[in-house]
Amino acid sequence: LAGVACGDGDPAVRDAAGEGDAASEAGNFDAAGAQSDADAQRPDAAVTPTGPPNPCTPGGAWFDLPYTVASATWSRARNLLVLRPETEHAIYLLDPDTCGAARVAVPRLPSTVAVSPDEAQIAVGHDGMVSIVDVATGDVRDAIAVPAPVTDLAFDDEGKILAYSRALATTPTQLLVIDRAAGTVTAAGALDGGGHLRAPANGSAAFWTADDQ
Repeated sequence: LAGVACGDGDPAVRDAAGEGDAASEAGNFDAAGAQSDADAQRPDAAVTPTGPPNPCTPGGAWFDLPYTVASATWSRARNLLVLRPETEHAIYLLDPDTCGAARVAVPRLPSTVAVSPDEAQIAVGHDGMVSIVDVATGDVRDAIAVPAPVTDLAFDDEGKILAYSRALATTPTQLLVIDRAAGTVTAAGALDGGGHLRAPANGSAAFWTADDQ
């Protein structure tokens, strides 16, 4: 997916019990992918994309993006699309009404994203890590080590993060519960085969959907 239709530096990784912090590198982009002059002059700035054939315009029904979107979710309160690109160590926060967009660099290639019930944070899954992005500032606030690649994420209504990992040769399919307040990552048990973890926006429940159901 490289289009959107609209209807009306690696941070220090902490384990669950340890301390640490994470820094982000958020460049300023418009919806066409163009960097600001200040960002373009930075030595570590990415090459400016050539731009999509149909760039975002306020009020437009649809538009192209200069990157392929692997998955996306929605923050209704902030009117933001949270976009996970296919090949970048980053996520994008895009307001489809104004075409305002921000690129938030994350520690590793993202595998999934989830928005917290209060819509103030975004959890980003990686191989062996979950990073936490502050929506208001675009900063990576935390990076939590987990014992498996993260396939799906969800928040519960207490602010805990549920992380699902698909089965690997050396890692059983499992559901992990990340309690940032307590500083723990707990295995909640094995799940039966491949599937997906889903939860409503308010975190009141979590659902497991098997691939064949």
